[in-house]
Amino acid sequence: MDATDEYASLWKHAVEKFEKNHGQKLPQYTEATRDRTPDDILTEAGDKFTKFRDNGKILRSAVKPCMDSVSRLSEVLGQTLQLVYPPAQAITAAVVVFIKVVMIFITFSHLTIIALMRVHSKGCEQVSTNYDAMEDLLDNYQHILERTETLARLKPSDNLKRLIVDILVQFLNVVDLAVNAVKSGRRRAFFKSLVFKKDTKIEKALGEVEKLLRREEASVNLAILTKTHAVQESTERHYSAVSSTTIHRWLNPINQIEKYEEVLRQRSEGTCQWFLEDQTFSNWKEKPNSRLWFHGKMGAGKTMIRYVKTLAIKKKIGLKNFSTTAIENLSRLPGLVAYYYFQFDQKETLSEHSLIRSLLAQLKTINSTPLKTLHKALDGATQPSISQLQKALEQIVSSAKCPIYIVIDALDEYVQRVDHVYPERDQPLLSLLGETVSWNAPNLHMMVTSRDEPGIEKVIKKAGFMDIKVSTPSIDKDIALYVKAELSKDKWRQWDLSLREKVQERMLKKGNGMFRLVVSHFELLEQAGTDEDVEWFVENLPDTLRQT
Repeated sequence: MDATDEYASLWKHAVEKFEKNHGQKLPQYTEATRDRTPDDILTEAGDKFTKFRDNGKILRSAVKPCMDSVSRLSEVLGQTLQLVYPPAQAITAAVVVFIKVVMIFITFSHLTIIALMRVHSKGCEQVSTNYDAMEDLLDNYQHILERTETLARLKPSDNLKRLIVDILVQFLNVVDLAVNAVKSGRRRAFFKSLVFKKDTKIEKALGEVEKLLRREEASVNLAILTKTHAVQESTERHYSAVSSTTIHRWLNPINQIEKYEEVLRQRSEGTCQWFLEDQTFSNWKEKPNSRLWFHGKMGAGKTMIRYVKTLAIKKKIGLKNFSTTAIENLSRLPGLVAYYYFQFDQKETLSEHSLIRSLLAQLKTINSTPLKTLHKALDGATQPSISQLQKALEQIVSSAKCPIYIVIDALDEYVQRVDHVYPERDQPLLSLLGETVSWNAPNLHMMVTSRDEPGIEKVIKKAGFMDIKVSTPSIDKDIALYVKAELSKDKWRQWDLSLREKVQERMLKKGNGMFRLVVSHFELLEQAGTDEDVEWFVENLPDTLRQT
């Protein structure tokens, strides 16, 4: 038997029990009252007893709300629970039976009072007390029905549906007992006991109702909490997804992945190992709120070194193309990396706005509240100022619970771009680098790479950056690895071994600690068509990047 059949069976049994107890078919009363409102029924019944109009009004005021609630409840339950007898019809019919019996009881009481008043002055008080009992009973159940109606409209769970049916069955049971009590009270001297207040069966039935209500309240509270939590989670997920996309479009950051992949393709395996093993680099990783400046002369390969370092740090985020040394060095280091490349040949990258927007876009998953708040304050239309962006960045990195690594590549290219606009002391990004020292951001680790520039060095030293200077011997080791790897490629294997050895020797001699210069040498050699051309190029390799 499924749940719906079970509910219908319970309700049908309750209706049939009432009909058997009172020898009356509830549908018969239903047919007679179907097109009339509860108000019509009560008015007709009350008018028959004009002598007790005042008390009749009191009783009517108690009965009518119950019948109204049951009528409304039926509209909901007819679809929700699919009961055999629509509750409004069956219960209204039962209440009509109750009213008729009560009115007969009132008539009997009236005749009894006339006799009692001759021998006992408290006769009228007894009738009034019984009215109060009837009114209390119906007021109590009015509250129950209103609550049940509300539950039924909320698409209740199976447990709540069962409770609703149980409450309705119990209501019919109370009406049944009330009818019996009135009949019993009519047959005996009614003043010997109060009809309802002394009836243990009705008290027990009402006690069952109270138990049902306590179960219902607990079930409803649990259902409300469950649904509220589910709705809240759904709303937050939706809001978060929409906000993340909207804010990313609003920030409109320059894509850094393309540059990242370009540099990664150029990296030769084994290069930059010396940098990862440097003690200063290790100290920078461990020290809270630390800054590191990696610097050297033009063409020394800072971008290549910076990239190997970034790969190592990002190992925990799934990037795998980095050397074994880097994996071993940073495998125990969780964290998040945000990076930015200044590129002198791409002017859109050479602004502090572009830098901070890109960093915010990469770090917003840590704490999106500052950006959401700023976006809302500006109505999502006005673009934020550099100070507003800077403040949001500070709030995000300060709230981070894991290490945050910010790596800014080629700061000198930014400085060259803005040098003719800002005096050295007023360059916004250099000012920002100095101000980050005062941020309460223990998990922040910032690294900047650049050529040796007096303006940059002044700000860096004042801000207390650690520094690693690129040394020629260290770069020469990387250049040797790069040249060996390059000459092993198929496109150079057409040369004789002796010629390749000569190229390697000249490359290492001409490199002079400038990684980029050696890369340019290979680009020139690609233009050579014959061995004689190669010989000539090798003898006349440029000594500087400017000559290339």
